[in-house]
Amino acid sequence: MKLSNFLLHTSSQTQLDALLAAPTQAVLLSGPEGIGKTHMAAALSAELLGVTQSQLDHHAYFRIIVPKNNTITIEQIRELISFFRLKVPGTAPIKRIAILQDAETMGLEAQNALLKLLEEPPIDSIILLTSPHPVRLLTTIRSRLQHIQLPAPAAKDVLQHFIAVGYSEYRSRQATARDRQRQVRRDHHAR
Repeated sequence: MKLSNFLLHTSSQTQLDALLAAPTQAVLLSGPEGIGKTHMAAALSAELLGVTQSQLDHHAYFRIIVPKNNTITIEQIRELISFFRLKVPGTAPIKRIAILQDAETMGLEAQNALLKLLEEPPIDSIILLTSPHPVRLLTTIRSRLQHIQLPAPAAKDVLQHFIAVGYSEYRSRQATARDRQRQVRRDHHAR
């Protein structure tokens, strides 16, 4: 999926365009659960590496770290550090990318190990973190990341998008109403 296929809040689109124009070595994508942060990180990765989404899945210098039993372990971060020590051939400005999905699930030991990597980030590489709860990350980690918030697009923009791609106004309104109800329930349970 390309970035242009995402329905984004205008502030998010501006920040993502700036990131593509001048990539930084460590980025945090935050936003509500279910908004598509990991899909967005993968689309960014494909564009920055100059490959298609299907090629990304088999790219030698792309990794995605997913929590195991709701935790990103110290072992996973150590493997990531080893991945970033590898020499990468070529002259592309960005040659290697890793995504840490739900980064807030790292324990303190894992966060401290990641912090060492962020203090001396490898050249020509990017680390993308996603999180619905970025305040659960160490302040020292957050201070080393470019933070891009991915708020939900406005309901009117979602409605217009669905109508533009061929759904009826009635069906589009039903879908956006159900989504708002789900979000209210998620927000209530998060408290």
